Amino acid sequence: MQDVQKKQLKVPGATIYYEVRGQGPLLVMIPGGPTDADTLAGLARLMAHHFTVVTYDPRGNSRSVFDDIPVTQNMDTHGSDLAALVQSLSMGPAFIFGNSGGAQIALNFTARYPSLVRRLVAHEPPCIPLLPDAAKVAEKMRGVEKIFHLKGPALAMAAFVQIAGMPSPVRASDTPTEKKALPPRVASNINYFLEFGVRSIGEYKPDIDKLKKRDVVVGAGRDSKGQLAYRTAEALSRELGLKLTEFPLDHSSWARKPEDFAKSLLMALSHAE
Repeated sequence: MQDVQKKQLKVPGATIYYEVRGQGPLLVMIPGGPTDADTLAGLARLMAHHFTVVTYDPRGNSRSVFDDIPVTQNMDTHGSDLAALVQSLSMGPAFIFGNSGGAQIALNFTARYPSLVRRLVAHEPPCIPLLPDAAKVAEKMRGVEKIFHLKGPALAMAAFVQIAGMPSPVRASDTPTEKKALPPRVASNINYFLEFGVRSIGEYKPDIDKLKKRDVVVGAGRDSKGQLAYRTAEALSRELGLKLTEFPLDHSSWARKPEDFAKSLLMALSHAE
């Protein structure tokens, strides 16, 4: 059984919760959407045989709480939180893995803090502005927020999943019985994601010019082909002049099949070690 150190870091306006496992070069892994560090635990345990692995709850999710009331997610703020975390560990530059919205955070961080990054693996970042039909998709995502305010999280998440073209990694529900199936913090994260994150995460456009100068891998699941996040990953890889790296399965396979995913992630990171 691996030892897991559970820690907190005070940053401007919030406190960031994070966990540390393993030994070796620093690898920070960032979850997406309404998920948190716990969803990365299986993958983190495997990667901790090769790295000092840090997982964390992004600001506003679960145990990373605001000093005051929640505000709309901002990629610059998220990127600065990640920079503060990496700097606080005093282990030098980090390997970074981010999935979905976590990949958007990682792209922001990598563009703005090059001295803190050894290599970034961005898995299915939903950077909608890079799509040829960006305006149409963005309008649909704005509709998700409207549905949330008018009809609640269950229907809003259903609309989000339909637009994304994938199964939901977490299920929202308005009924007390179904809510009991979710950890209370994740149910709360869904509300926060729908009201303060779904638009700002998807509408973030990475700094392509700066990222071209960084060590970046853009990945997507083989079974995600045709889904929104696969399309955005393809678009980003084209913009950066990179070949898209395919990973096993789909958008959330790192959580459901961590053994398979870990092998591919190690390969994606290996030549930079």
